[in-house]
Amino acid sequence: MIPGKANGFQTCFIYNEEETQNLITQKQAMYMFRSGLLQKSDIVGAYTFEPENDENLAEGVVLKVKDFYFGGLNLANAKFSIVKDMDAPFLVCKSTIESIGATQFNSKTNTLTIESGKSNFDFSKLKMNFELPKETVLSKDAPVNVTVTDFKNNPLPNEIMIFKSRKNQSEYQGLTNDRGQFAIRLPSGDVYQIFILGFKDSTSIDSLEIPGLSPLEKRKVYDKPQVVTYRFLPAKSFILEDCNFDNNKATLQEGSYQVLDELVAYLVRKDDEKIELGGHTDNVGSAASNLKLSQDRANTVRDYLISKGIDPNRIQTKGYGLTMPIESNNTAAGRAINRRTEVKILE
Repeated sequence: MIPGKANGFQTCFIYNEEETQNLITQKQAMYMFRSGLLQKSDIVGAYTFEPENDENLAEGVVLKVKDFYFGGLNLANAKFSIVKDMDAPFLVCKSTIESIGATQFNSKTNTLTIESGKSNFDFSKLKMNFELPKETVLSKDAPVNVTVTDFKNNPLPNEIMIFKSRKNQSEYQGLTNDRGQFAIRLPSGDVYQIFILGFKDSTSIDSLEIPGLSPLEKRKVYDKPQVVTYRFLPAKSFILEDCNFDNNKATLQEGSYQVLDELVAYLVRKDDEKIELGGHTDNVGSAASNLKLSQDRANTVRDYLISKGIDPNRIQTKGYGLTMPIESNNTAAGRAINRRTEVKILE
């Protein structure tokens, strides 16, 4: 290996019996490209090529240099594979040097003699006017185009989908448009658990792997977004936990406003939905009094939602009284659960 210096670059010519692939760094490849030493046809292996895009000169791309004078050596038609920037930018195999003539290297003087070319080449005095371009920052994430539908392939608008990284637990989210679609970029080399955000909870529906690929393969993913479709059945009803009233009254307790504000936010996001507010009681007292109480409580919740800007035409109310218990009324805990306000999504 013959070392030298080129404007701060260490340069190494492979000079041994073993054939070695020619290598060149990204920075030098970009210099050669910008200086007109490379043309589009000289670049082999890039998935796509745009002359203005330095990212095409990524690790693994093969360059064919038509006519490059390197420190007095004419490396015509030499091929180089790009590697990431390192301390030894040029590596040229023995056959390339021999293609321009027989060589002899003097390790004491650090000089390469090219007999047929009748020239001596002193690597220790090599000077090259490379102006380093800004280092290309390769994209570290992959575009993903997402479509969310129900099981009849109807698009689901205004659904929040969350991608949770298995590697570091980071979360990325998107909101579907009227066509049930959104685009997102996810870091590669990870698996993401996918959740659909409901009201105060989320449902895990699938997982998505974004493989960590080599730079050339990466462009096959990054230049062409992955297209994925998820089918999902939204919940048709949910209970407003912590929505409580004074005993035997339709007056909201102070701690109830947080969950009601969350319902407001949900209805603002899901602006195409209409709901029914169902009031339910335990079995303490007469059926008639409980029916009226449940209706009054449902109306109280409706009034609050309207006061926050929700269209009254989107909200129906119904009092069910004691007719639909979900727990036994024989215990205090069961009766507390049966006293509830339930939200039903209407078609």
